[in-house]
Formats: sequence, C-alpha cells, structure tokens
Amino acid sequence: AIAFETNLVSYWPLDSDFDDAKAENHGVEEGGPIEFQTGKFDGAVYLNGSQSIEITGDENTFDFAGESFTVSAWYTAEAINKSWQCLVAKGEGNGWRVHRRGGDNPPEMTFTGGNGDVDRHNVAMTVGGDPETWHHVAGVTDSDTQEQILYLDGEEVARKAGATLQDRGNPMRIGDNPDARNRNWQGKVDDVAVWGRALQPNEIAEIWDGGSGKSIEDMLGLSVPFDFTSVIYNAEEDSFRFEWNSKPNRTYALYFSETLEEFDADIDDSIESGGETTVYPPIGEPGLENPLEGAPQLFFRIEENQ
Repeated sequence: AIAFETNLVSYWPLDSDFDDAKAENHGVEEGGPIEFQTGKFDGAVYLNGSQSIEITGDENTFDFAGESFTVSAWYTAEAINKSWQCLVAKGEGNGWRVHRRGGDNPPEMTFTGGNGDVDRHNVAMTVGGDPETWHHVAGVTDSDTQEQILYLDGEEVARKAGATLQDRGNPMRIGDNPDARNRNWQGKVDDVAVWGRALQPNEIAEIWDGGSGKSIEDMLGLSVPFDFTSVIYNAEEDSFRFEWNSKPNRTYALYFSETLEEFDADIDDSIESGGETTVYPPIGEPGLENPLEGAPQLFFRIEENQ
C-alpha cells in the first residue's frame, strides 16, 4: 500500500494562519484581512465573497502538467450568488479547479482536471443554513487512465475521460480562480491539501470518515495528543498546578468533579493559551486551591473552547 503522505506537495491547515505545513508554499491574503473562525478542525478561514488566498512559491509546482494530482478541501457555502464561484484553483482551460459551475440550478460543485468540467451529477450543494454544514471535496486527475474524478463527502459522484492537465501561468488560489478573477468563494474553507498523485477511493473515504472527518494532520499522525502532561499537587498548600498540550490563539475551560460521570463544575472557562504548552495557574502565581477540600477523590478535565 502507498503511504498516505507519499507525494504530498503542500498542506494548509488554515487554523490560524495561511502557512504551508508541508513545504514553503505559504499563502498571502487578498481583499482585506481574512477572518479565522471555528472550522471543521480547529480554525478555518472565512471568505466574505471578495477575498482569496494566493499561494506563494514556484507557481509551476501546482500545474502537474501531464501528471496525476489530487486536491482535497473542506468547505461551507454561505452564499452562492455568482454564476461561477471558485473554491480552489490553478486556472482556466485545462488547468485544474474546484468550483460551482455557472448555470447549474440547483448549484452543484464541479471539478476540472484536464478536460473541462465533469458532467452534472445531481448532488445539490448545501447553501447557508444554521447550523452550518461542512462538506468535503476531492478532485483527482489520474494520468495513467487519463481520467478526472470528483468526490463529494467521500464518494465518487462523477468522472470524465480524456483528462490531461496543462500548464497555467498564474499562482494557485484558495477562494478564487487565478485566471478568471472575481469568482470568489463565500463561506469557510479548511484543511486544504495537494498531492502529486491520484489518491485512492479508500484514502478519500477515510478523510471523510463518515462525516466526522479526519484532518490531514491526523491522517499523517502529526497531531499532538490533547491531554494533561503534568498535574502537580502541593500537599502543604492543598493546591494544584496543571500543564497540557495546547494550540496558539485558543482558550480553554477547566472542569472538576468527584466522579468520572459528570463535569458540571468549572474552575475557569476562559484560560488563555500559552502557545504549544499551557500552564495553569501560570508559573509565578499561587497554585489552584483545592475546589473540593476533604473530597476522597477529585477528577479534572480540560476542554478547548470552540
């Protein structure tokens, strides 16, 4: 079996920045400051319909002319209000792009991977709604079979023969088409990745994971376990100090209980992250007084706020 990370070119988690976690092809925002909101996994970018992210580095890296490739992304569609709206793309013609095709009614997500768009597949997009609905899309070009394949929510919905990717001259963009601008996405985008190979159906199904989803970070085994790394009890002061793996720009809630069944009592529900590691109370401050003095046993739980 081929390892999942084989030929992974770039990966943008989009949790709190536009950095490429695999290489140096970082993103640059365009159209005003782009807001980070709650994503499918941690954070995600919210694009307001006039914004996009240009991918820096050598733009030829993402052409895959005459080669196989895969693009994967999670998204929500807040509004479909243009005849064409692009989620992620390298360009027009027989460059690749994932987008809403103009004229589709109801709107559908489509994919061009070297031979125009795949045919209509009658899987309507979910637009708007509360709570928002996350979907996964993957576009695959297989140079061995010369086919382009569109997957939605883990399942193949369309394929087209005669696909050969061609070179395009503009940088890849998330949220717009670099060759046909002002087709901006409106909604959230999360966990975008590009491979220089055709992912297999089982790999794409695993990313979808029945709707629960697995981030590329998790698939690669790079995610840091979210757990206490240290709990120090000071018997003389009857106080505690906690340390856990954390992420920058997050807040956390600390709970306690006498049992493992209910954690209704919170100690602090707005603990600021200390970066990759958080200590509470911070070093230099007094420890946390025992919230249940005299209790025969005491349990603590930490949660990341959404």
